[in-house]
Amino acid sequence: MLEIIFLIIINVIVTVAIVLVALKVEINVMSKIMEQTENRIDQKQLNIESSQQLKGVPFYR
Repeated sequence: MLEIIFLIIINVIVTVAIVLVALKVEINVMSKIMEQTENRIDQKQLNIESSQQLKGVPFYR
C-alpha cells in the first residue's frame, strides 16, 4: 500500500515537472516569435520612413 502511494507521488511530481518544462519552452518560443515580429515591424517602419524621404525620386525594381 505504501509503495502505491509513493509511486503516485513520484508520478505527480514527474508530471508537474514535464508540464513546467513544456511551459518554459513555449514561453521561450513565443518570446522569440514576438521579437521577430517586432523586428519586422521596425523594418517596415524604416522602409516606410526611407520611402517617404525618397518621394519624388523614381524607384525602379
